[in-house]
Amino acid sequence: MATTELVRLLDVGEKLVAALDWAGIEVKSALWVYDPEIPDWRLILSMPMVEEHGTDATYEAIAEVFRTAPVTGLYLRQIELAGPREPLIVSLRRTIDTGPGIQDPPIHIARTPVNDTLIEEAYIYRST
Repeated sequence: MATTELVRLLDVGEKLVAALDWAGIEVKSALWVYDPEIPDWRLILSMPMVEEHGTDATYEAIAEVFRTAPVTGLYLRQIELAGPREPLIVSLRRTIDTGPGIQDPPIHIARTPVNDTLIEEAYIYRST
């Protein structure tokens, strides 16, 4: 991916996490992960709401934030939801605990094994 496109994704991802925080929607972990099988980037959001209300309701809440916040250039199809107890999220939190804030710039990892999964490349805003 071109560097300018990656910078744009990192910026819009940070804006979305900040908008979700402002809306009172809890985000435990947020990170862009490169998936070489697609090949493309996806924004993984780990949210308690996924376990409490399901993915449909969580996507609806995110869509509402899209309608009310200045988050442009990001689509719901680029977002993958995860519960806070998913193995990848738990392992990531054990490896990197950022605290509740948003890392700016995000923490970059590459070719890193997490829970028996090799993360080719990722940018982590938050992991708590």
